Amino acid sequence: MPLDSRGVPIPVSRPDFILSTQGKYVPIFLAGQGSSAQVWYAISRKDVAASDASPAKLIGHICAVKVNIFNAIPVVLTKINNHPNDNTAEVMALSKIRDLAQGNMKKRFPQLLEALTGGDCKPTNSPWLAMRVVHGFELTHLLRFANILSCPVPEPLVYHLFVQLMEGLKFLHDNDMAKTDLQAANIMVDIALENAEFPGLCLPNFVLIDFGGYCEKNGVHMPKIERANLYHRIMSAFATNNHTCVNAVEKQVNICKNHDENWHIFVEMLKKYVRPDGLPWNTYIAMITLLDDKDMRVGGKLFEMAKTKRIQIIPSDRKIIEILVKDAVKDSPIKRNGFPSEEEVAKAIKDFRTYMS
Repeated sequence: MPLDSRGVPIPVSRPDFILSTQGKYVPIFLAGQGSSAQVWYAISRKDVAASDASPAKLIGHICAVKVNIFNAIPVVLTKINNHPNDNTAEVMALSKIRDLAQGNMKKRFPQLLEALTGGDCKPTNSPWLAMRVVHGFELTHLLRFANILSCPVPEPLVYHLFVQLMEGLKFLHDNDMAKTDLQAANIMVDIALENAEFPGLCLPNFVLIDFGGYCEKNGVHMPKIERANLYHRIMSAFATNNHTCVNAVEKQVNICKNHDENWHIFVEMLKKYVRPDGLPWNTYIAMITLLDDKDMRVGGKLFEMAKTKRIQIIPSDRKIIEILVKDAVKDSPIKRNGFPSEEEVAKAIKDFRTYMS
């Protein structure tokens, strides 16, 4: 398998990328990859051709281009996709989000620029879609460093994550959409200051990504199932991880001693949705559909509590949030690979022109 300039294995080479995107994008380097697709930092050929284009100016035009890999292991089949590596479902989802999302809600999802779906591909193409770059890292990196530091995630950050994800799910469900594969790996922690909901409060923006499993909301229980998925797969881990409700590691300053009764009620509600080990999925679904989560939903008592308390950040919490984000950045692709530099942009353009000549 070939490697890029930084030694990262890539099943799609630069020439393959150029062919797949019909020469519309100049590939810079690989930003990340999964089992069925790769995401490249790239620049539109139109931007490169502009009369005033320079590497310094083009930095602001870098986007993320996701290219599906046809020789990858099939992972998702929906009624919309006719091939496990097609991107029709994701393009439909992001197009709908682009048309319907307003204000801050636009920042909670990838912003689609253009795409080529599987149905429109020629033999030399793969499906691809271009999006605005999210400057950040996967949510999994945040929990990883909380574990390394033996540190609980501070309440305000837990509440903020909960509120933003619940609002995002409500937007999807209100518009007859279901994501179907909600997990920490499909949530980006966006550290761009201009996207922060509360500038100056050290709370990042959370972005739901990867809509390859998108389907139209079907059945009255789908919204409740997706919310339960959020409660037990993401929120329970963040709300209970390393929380012993005694003083935390000395250098992290006492987190758990500041819990109030609202926190314990919130955590106990989340625990109701945790799927017991070995419990069959169908049995779990039947169990959670009987639970009433009205207090956790947007507008509910616990949701409104979380919405209020997420901005009540004491100095010790702020310090820990900043440490977690800083360490997660160090371990994330944006630090290992770095955001493209002017030199890398210039080299990518030169290589592209050589290939196209």
